[in-house]
Amino acid sequence: MVYIPSDLWMEKIQKYNFIEFLHNHLMNQYAEDDILLECVMLVGTICRNDQCAQIIASSYLIKLLQELLGTKQEDDEMV
Repeated sequence: MVYIPSDLWMEKIQKYNFIEFLHNHLMNQYAEDDILLECVMLVGTICRNDQCAQIIASSYLIKLLQELLGTKQEDDEMV
């Protein structure tokens, strides 16, 4: 596992198109719960940087996370 300091997340998001990556995995209804959970945790980690949090907040990921919360509300680990 590689540690990425919070001040470098902005560079990584742009370079590797993380928003699209997260969108694809959160939108995939066939993704395993473990993968969904890792994506949710990654969003939380990325949002520790203020600039990244603003990008996430203005993206369509918030809507996907809301929908995921609704569908997985019985899963304590996911919530």
